[in-house]
Formats: sequence, structure tokens, C-alpha cells
Amino acid sequence: MSELSSSEQSAVLDRRRAGILLHPSSLPGDGDLGEAAYRFIDFLAACRMSVWQFLPLGPTHSDGSPYSSLSVHAGNQDLISLDWLVNQGWLDKKSLHSQSRNDCLSLAFQQFQLHAVSADKVLYDDFCSSHAFWLQDYALYTVLRNQHNGLPWMEWQDNLRNREPAALEAIERDSAMLIQQIKFEQYVFFRQWHEIRCYANSRGILLFGDMPLFVAHDSADVWAKPHYFTIDANGYSFKV
Repeated sequence: MSELSSSEQSAVLDRRRAGILLHPSSLPGDGDLGEAAYRFIDFLAACRMSVWQFLPLGPTHSDGSPYSSLSVHAGNQDLISLDWLVNQGWLDKKSLHSQSRNDCLSLAFQQFQLHAVSADKVLYDDFCSSHAFWLQDYALYTVLRNQHNGLPWMEWQDNLRNREPAALEAIERDSAMLIQQIKFEQYVFFRQWHEIRCYANSRGILLFGDMPLFVAHDSADVWAKPHYFTIDANGYSFKV
């Protein structure tokens, strides 16, 4: 989300406000950024609330905690509305009942490549360009973590753990389509979130987010930028 200007910040604090804390995963139905999220915004507006507060929206580890994210930048692909993908024409509605969520996202990416209009492809390219400072590393990290059955990056083989250029180039070459799919999923998440935010603001509802206090050790951020963190040569935290 973009930062508020000083005038917008003043407007936020211009009066007492009431709101509700509800993470999108607790919404009725699929617990995503689909129709139920819009209806919740309508509910808030009808109750004369003006704030929707939620927990961090990043991808989680196996414990599901939003406060331990695999990335400080990425959105949780489990919050993507599959119905939205159907409405875009990138997913067959029958797939919702016959395929897993991951398979649906894969099918949507294939259809996007084949049938998306040029304007959507331009938006996707622009997204990848403007988020390049984290997106490529996150996609690589996700592919590698899946290939290692969820093992933390500190336990990968040395050349991948230490990000040796030749090793990363091989992954980029051999897993190019998987990397592009992960980027597509992030594009979809951010586009859905932007639409939610615009709708909420149009109904007079402010979105009040949260963020983890610490960056998770097993995350794309620590793997990509280890020099910013207190870890040893093998990627483990120093004992104090």
C-alpha cells in the first residue's frame, strides 16, 4: 500500500472512528479477497463503521501464522479469489469443483498467457518491473523451498543456500515457467487487493493493516539479503 500524504494522515485522525478486526481468511465462504470481502465492506458502511483492521497479509509458514511470513513484500496466494479469475476469463468455473487451489492457479496462469488481452499483459509486465527489487528473489525462493519439501533455506545445499550465480541461473532456466507463475500469482493478489482498497475507500472505509515485528529467519528476505541480518556463514543465527 502506498504511503499517505500529510493531508490524508490528518483526515484519518480528524475524528474518532470505530472499526472491526477481521482477517480475510475468516470471511465466510472461501476466506479470500472475493465477494465476501466486498459484502463485509458494505456491512461496515451500514453499521457506520469506518475502519477495517486485519492481520498481516503475507504468505505463511506451515503453522499458518500471519506474523511469520515467508516474505515481507509478497501477498498470501491463499487469499486470491478464484471466482475473480473466473470472471476474468482465465479459469473455467468447472475447475473450482474438480481441481485443487494450486491447480486452479496454474490453470489460470496458462489461460492468462494464452488469452489475456494486451492491456492485462501490460499491467502484468509493469507489475513485475516495479516490484523487481523483491519479486524475482521471492519467486526463486518459493520454487527452491518447494523443491526441498519445505525445508528452510539454511538446510539447502551450499550453492543454493549461498546463492552462487551459476546455481541460481540453472534454477531460473530449468524452472522458468514456475517462476513466472509465482510472479503471476503476486500480480493477481496485488490487483485484487487494489480493487478491494478502492471499493472500501469509495464506501468511506479505511484499511488498517499490521506487520510482523521481526522478519522471519526462513524467508526470502533473509535468504536474498543475508548481510542485513545477524547470521553466521551457514545462515544460522548467532547464539547469544
